[in-house]
Amino acid sequence: MAVDAFVLQRLVAIEPHETISAVEMSDTSFWIGTTSGVLKYYLLGSGRSSSFACNFSVEGNVSEKNQPIVAIKGVSGQGKLLVLCEGRLSVFFQSTLTRHTTKESSSKRFTKVDMFCLDCNCNPAEDAEVGVTIAQGKKLVSLDMVNGQLTTNHQLREQPVAGQVQRLIRSENIAVYAAAGRYNIVNLRTGGTMDLPDYDSKVLPPLLHWVGPSEFVLGIYCDPQTLGMCFNTNGEPVRAPLQWAQIPEAAAVSQPYIVALCPSIDTLVVHSIADQQLVQLLEFRNGLLVADTGHRILAIKSREVFVLHPVPIEMQLQSLLEAGRIDEALSLADTTYGRIDYDAMDQGEIEENQQLLRRTRQSAGFAALQSGQFPRGFTLLAQSETPPEHIVLLFPLVANTSKTPQSTLAALTGLETLQPFAYVIAEHNLKEADVYLDLAKHLLNIRPSAPVSGKRTIDTACTIIFAQYDQSQLVSVLQLPDPHCDISICEPKLEELKCFHMLAWLLAQRRDHEHLVRALHIWKRIQTDAACVDSTYPGARFVINFLQSLLGETLASTSSSNGAPPSLTPGNVCSVIEMHAQWLLDAEPEAGVRLFIVRNSRSGTVASLGQSGALFSHDTVLDTLDSYPLARIAYLEHLVFDRKTHVETFHTKLATSLLDLIKRKNFEIENRRATTQVDDSDLLAPLLERLIRVLKESPHYNVHVLIPLLEGTPFHTARAYAYGRAERYEDALQIFVHELANTELAEQYCDDVAGEDRELKQTLFYRLLKVYLDPMPGKLPLTREAIEMLNSEVSDLDVSAVISILPDSWTVQRIAKFLRQGLQRDLHHKHSTMMRRALLKSKAIQLGDEKVALEKQTIEMEENAGCMVCGSLLALEGTVSAFYRYPNGVIACKNCAKDPTTCPLTSVRFKLRNPFLPQDADDVDA
Repeated sequence: MAVDAFVLQRLVAIEPHETISAVEMSDTSFWIGTTSGVLKYYLLGSGRSSSFACNFSVEGNVSEKNQPIVAIKGVSGQGKLLVLCEGRLSVFFQSTLTRHTTKESSSKRFTKVDMFCLDCNCNPAEDAEVGVTIAQGKKLVSLDMVNGQLTTNHQLREQPVAGQVQRLIRSENIAVYAAAGRYNIVNLRTGGTMDLPDYDSKVLPPLLHWVGPSEFVLGIYCDPQTLGMCFNTNGEPVRAPLQWAQIPEAAAVSQPYIVALCPSIDTLVVHSIADQQLVQLLEFRNGLLVADTGHRILAIKSREVFVLHPVPIEMQLQSLLEAGRIDEALSLADTTYGRIDYDAMDQGEIEENQQLLRRTRQSAGFAALQSGQFPRGFTLLAQSETPPEHIVLLFPLVANTSKTPQSTLAALTGLETLQPFAYVIAEHNLKEADVYLDLAKHLLNIRPSAPVSGKRTIDTACTIIFAQYDQSQLVSVLQLPDPHCDISICEPKLEELKCFHMLAWLLAQRRDHEHLVRALHIWKRIQTDAACVDSTYPGARFVINFLQSLLGETLASTSSSNGAPPSLTPGNVCSVIEMHAQWLLDAEPEAGVRLFIVRNSRSGTVASLGQSGALFSHDTVLDTLDSYPLARIAYLEHLVFDRKTHVETFHTKLATSLLDLIKRKNFEIENRRATTQVDDSDLLAPLLERLIRVLKESPHYNVHVLIPLLEGTPFHTARAYAYGRAERYEDALQIFVHELANTELAEQYCDDVAGEDRELKQTLFYRLLKVYLDPMPGKLPLTREAIEMLNSEVSDLDVSAVISILPDSWTVQRIAKFLRQGLQRDLHHKHSTMMRRALLKSKAIQLGDEKVALEKQTIEMEENAGCMVCGSLLALEGTVSAFYRYPNGVIACKNCAKDPTTCPLTSVRFKLRNPFLPQDADDVDA
């Protein structure tokens, strides 16, 4: 109860012979209704310290029979008052207190009224139309007030009620009333009703007030105390109940507080709606009622009216936060700064209010941290956009990651007293690790919107937190696309905690030569030094992948350089690779070859360090890999198949290296088979496939070097392809047919080698037929296979040549299909050849005519004519140098005419009908 919400000020006193029965207040006016039916009007002026000066203006008699005025409601937007007296709802002018004349029929309709209320969603001070609901006997009737006239709202139903209404409130289509000992909710549009808790009017007068747009509080008596229960318009409880030790006679609401009048103790009792805590006790003797006028809460005695002035908002907020009453402070700030009509404010005022609301949320966030509510505090700090440099100051482990002085912490938090972090943890029985991990989660969540200085604080703090409490999450920080970690702060901590791999990765992320060298030395220590152990280190393959990726990035940045010198060049990376290649290859020989193969990270093209103009020659790379056969073979495969090198030495080295490796593996397998009876010859299959691929696809290996190495080996398929490359086709086919016993493979081999060359195809299949019919010694002729091949669609044999080698015992019927197909193919080939010759002859004549036409064209130029691109002269000392003329008329020198299909001046592209003749200008492809 250290927070005072209100200060009580006496506003006005009336004559001793009069008693107050109703009051109403607006911004500048104040009205009193008496038990004798007199209505008094006062003007409000500003006094000292936010108090009011109340000056009597005029009074008028409402009741001819001196009956009490039951209720007054101001509708300032229309300049009118609604006054209930003698069961009649009347409209008066606010300033003159004269009755507003209405139609007679209308005035009669609004008699026998027990109670009325205004729609709380209307603004009586501004709206030209205000909703009104009246209780007439046992029914509720909804009205509209427009220009001082009350008319029935036919869109809302008349609602029957069980008894006389004692309390009534309304929000749009929803009305809540107390009648016959029960609270009820009714939908005025549909007529649907819902029962709420009962009340005992003999013990407790019904209490009913709105506390929010769709939330209300009602009072019930539960011996020995009174409860204020909050419900929404669906009839659902929304928060814990308020508790009054004494029975309140009346209550009024001013967010975030509810003020109850307890006559038994002559006190006004103030509670917070947000957290239901007791806030303040104000002595108030002989009180009759309290009223919420929408501007102030008024406390009323029989002849005096007092106003409850809120304590200045800044003082309330600071006191609430210091007391740890965060919900109450936020509710008060939201009511004060967040629910303002911004349409009536200029931009400067709007920004000022928003800044005040953010500052309150920031202070509330720090207060939540001080009270041990860390997740909620971080949420509030995120909503208030609090810089991470300010947040980390509260946490000793990472306080040095902020450049903000520690001495400014009190001013930043808005709190006078700050408890040490260790005290907060111990006081609320929290685990330090959980708190710091929550901090890291919050920092990473706000990182995308943080400036560079904030990202530096976030990355550095999160690195230290994860290194201390959860090293598995360090990767999430180091893999950020734009790391800004401060190495000078993190490095000592990472070394202390033996996070060597993360330290190396952090250094490498700096992308400069000095830090990269330090990173590789740390990784080398982890890999080679048994005393340097780090369970998070993923192995040498990680380092290899990182260096390959880094080299690709530097190549891409170099190729697209905007003139600024890069912090890390391909040469820097290559020097590091050369320095550390040995231990990386020792650990991962096959993966290590990727150190010398790089993919440009932007273009996606594959290159190697041995290409022309690179820092290492291919021979140097091969010498480096000489002790690592698998890596050497992988690099040679890269040269042969990816780089498409034409150097015969590389092709031959690849084939011989694979063959040597296969022989060694085969020797080991044979020894194991002899000693252990285990046959694992299938381990050779992948290597043999790689060798056969070289023999089939490589056009440049020296077959004469390879054949002697294959002689006498059991690798028949490889030997067959080598024989074929040496054009020893019959030897190759003998292997396929008789040693491998795979005639299908033999026929496929003939088809693959011949391709589209019909003459070579006929030769190969003719030799295969001879192999079938005239096998090597000790083998039987393959007659069935020969007949199937002849009659198939695959072979395209010369009929006369085949007949000359067929056995005399074969009948014509056996080869009838072959004869028909062969004759048809020969005839088709003859016709096709004749047509091609005719077309080529026609094309040659056409090209000749166009060539003559082009040669007859003349191009006239002045003596000082120059290239239209660079301006250099084309005729020096009377001699015209070579130039290009494009179809669009542009003339360019040889240096500027890089591409005959693209104009160097306009970038227009042209299509060519043949390699020598440009298209006409009409065929330009722009």
